[in-house]
Amino acid sequence: MRKQLLAVALLLLVLRGVAKAQTPSPSGQAALQKVDVIREGDSVRVELTGSGQWRPKVSTLDSPPRVVVTLRDTQMSTSQRHIEVDSRYVKAVRIGNDGQTPPTTRVVIDCLEKCRYELLPGSSDKFILGVFAGSAPVPAVAGKNEVPARSAPPPAVTAKNEAPARSAPPPAVAAKNEAAAQEPTSQKPPENTEPPPATAPMEAPQTTAPLYDQKPVAAGKYNGPGGCAASSCHGSVQPKTTTRIFQNEFTIWIAQDKHARAFSVLRNNVSERIGRILNLGRPPAQAPRCLVCHSLYVPPEQQAQTFELGDGVSCENCHGPASGWLGPHTTKNWPHEKSVQLGMYDTRNLENRTGKCLTCHLGTADKFVDHEMIAAGHPDLTFELGLFTFVMPHHWKMPEEDKPWRQVQAWGVGQAVQLRESFNRLARRANGPIWPEYGELDCFACHHSLTRAEDSWRQERGYAGRRPGNPPWNQSRVVVFRDLVEEISPNASKQLNDEVSQLAGLMNQLNGNREQIAASAMRASAFADQVVKQVDAQGYDGAMTLRLIRRVAGDGTAISVEGERSAEQAAFTLDSLFRAYSQNEKPANGTEIRAAIDGLFSLLQNPSAYSAPQFAAQMKKVSEIVGR
Repeated sequence: MRKQLLAVALLLLVLRGVAKAQTPSPSGQAALQKVDVIREGDSVRVELTGSGQWRPKVSTLDSPPRVVVTLRDTQMSTSQRHIEVDSRYVKAVRIGNDGQTPPTTRVVIDCLEKCRYELLPGSSDKFILGVFAGSAPVPAVAGKNEVPARSAPPPAVTAKNEAPARSAPPPAVAAKNEAAAQEPTSQKPPENTEPPPATAPMEAPQTTAPLYDQKPVAAGKYNGPGGCAASSCHGSVQPKTTTRIFQNEFTIWIAQDKHARAFSVLRNNVSERIGRILNLGRPPAQAPRCLVCHSLYVPPEQQAQTFELGDGVSCENCHGPASGWLGPHTTKNWPHEKSVQLGMYDTRNLENRTGKCLTCHLGTADKFVDHEMIAAGHPDLTFELGLFTFVMPHHWKMPEEDKPWRQVQAWGVGQAVQLRESFNRLARRANGPIWPEYGELDCFACHHSLTRAEDSWRQERGYAGRRPGNPPWNQSRVVVFRDLVEEISPNASKQLNDEVSQLAGLMNQLNGNREQIAASAMRASAFADQVVKQVDAQGYDGAMTLRLIRRVAGDGTAISVEGERSAEQAAFTLDSLFRAYSQNEKPANGTEIRAAIDGLFSLLQNPSAYSAPQFAAQMKKVSEIVGR
C-alpha cells in the first residue's frame, strides 16, 4: 500500500511539473517563439515571430560588423541558438537570452562585410528585418511603417581571403552554443533604431520557404536533478537490461561524478581565499561569477520548481531545461528528436556536445577564467573531449550508437571545436576592456623553475619568431590538431598553418595590435568551423587511428618545445586514440604502449619543472613501440 501511495504521489508531482511548464509567460512579458532566415538573392530576410507586447530595438556594431535586435523583457521560447546562413554578405544568425530578471533576448546577424538593414512590413506578432550589401540598392517594399535602411560599419581589418563560414563561438565570438548571443554592454552601438511596438497589423512580404524547419516551443524551465531521481526513471540502484537505457544515470551522477560536487568546492579554503583576493563582496558560494559554472544557476522565473544550488552541475546543465520534455519523453517510442524540439540539448551531436562542455571548460562572454582569476588561485582551463569523457563516470551506453570508432571521431570533433572556440575567445578578449589578456599566453614561459643558463632548454631552443623576453601565445589547441587535418586534407592543413602563423606573429609581439588580432582570430575561427564539418563527416577506422597515433608520437620534438600545455594535449590525445585502438584491435604490444603513454603523464605532474627534452625522449619511445 505504501509503495502504491508513493507512486501516486510521484505521478502527481510529475504532472504538476508538466502543467507548470505549460503555463504561459507572465502577463505583459513577451516571448520570442520563432526565427526564420530566408535568402533572397544577395539579401537576407530575418523574420521574428513572438507573442505579447514587444518593442524590438535595432542597432549596429562593428569589429566584426553585425546587426543586433534587442528584445527587452522578452523570454526566449525557441530552441534555435545558431542558424548558418552562408550567404554572400551574412554569415550566421545567433539567438540568445541573458538569463536576467527581466530577461533580454537578442538576435545577432553576423555580417561578412559592410551591410545595411531595413525594417520590412510585419504584423502584430511578426517583426521582419531585411539585410543587404552595404553598396547594394535597397529593394523597394511598400509598407505603412517603412524605415530607411541603415549602414553597418566595416570591420577594423578586412581579410582578403576571409572564409564565409560560421559565426563563431566562443565562444565566442559568435559562439554557437554561447548563451551570449548577447553583445558586450561596454560597447555603445553607433546607431539605434527603435521602431514602434509591433501591434498594428502590416502587409507581409511574399512568403518564401525558410532555410530550415523550426517549431516554436514553450519557454524552457528547469526542474533540478530531483525530477530525474525516481527509481523508475534514472534513479535505479542497479542498471536495467530490459530497457533502452540503464535507468541508473542519476545514481551514477550523484554518487560518482565530480560535477555533483562542483558547488561544494566553492566552500573550501582555497575558494574562499580566491573570493577574498578577487573582492567578490560575498562568499564564492553566493557569487554569480562562480555559480554560473559551479551550479545550475538560472533565475527564479526559469525554475519550474525550487531546487538547490548545492546540487552542483546537474542533469539540465548538459541536457537543457526539462520542463518541455520531462513527462513526454518517458512514453513508449518517444523519439529523441521530439525532446530536442522541446528544449533538450542534443548531446548526441558531437559538435554540440563539445560546445556545451566548453562553455565552462574554455569559457564564454559570461562564464570565463581570465588571468586575474588564475593569479587569485583558480586553475587554468584545459580540455580534451576524449579523455575528459573517459574519466567521467559513464551514464550512457558504450560504444556510443554501436559505432566502435566513435571515440576517435569524438576526439577529432572535440579538437576542432575547441580550436574554433579558442579563436573566438581570443577575438572577444582582443575586443574587450582588458588587453593584453595574459591568459591567452603560454603560462609556463614565465612561471617555470629557474635553472642555470647552461641547463636551460628554452634558451637552447631560442626564440624564433619573437623578441627574447616576449611571452609566446599558447598554441596548445592547434599543435596536435594539425596532425589530424594533415591526415584528412593536406590543402586544409596548409591554410590552417597559414592562419595560425599569421595570428602567432601578431600575438608574439610585445603589445600586438588588438584590432588586427581580433580580425585574424575571426578569420581563423571561420576556417576552423569549416574544418569542424570535415572532421565530423570523416570516416574513422583502425588503420586511420594507428596512423594518427604514429603522426602525433613522431611529432614529439616539435610539440615538446611548444611548452607544457602543448605537451599535455599530446598526452591527452595519445591516451584517447590508443584507448579506442586497444579496445577494438587489441594489439599484442598494448601493455607496452600503455606504459609508454603513462610515462608522458608522469612528466607533466609538476608543470613549472616541465622539461621539453625529457618529454621529447618519451614521445620518441612511444613512437618506436607503436612503429613495430
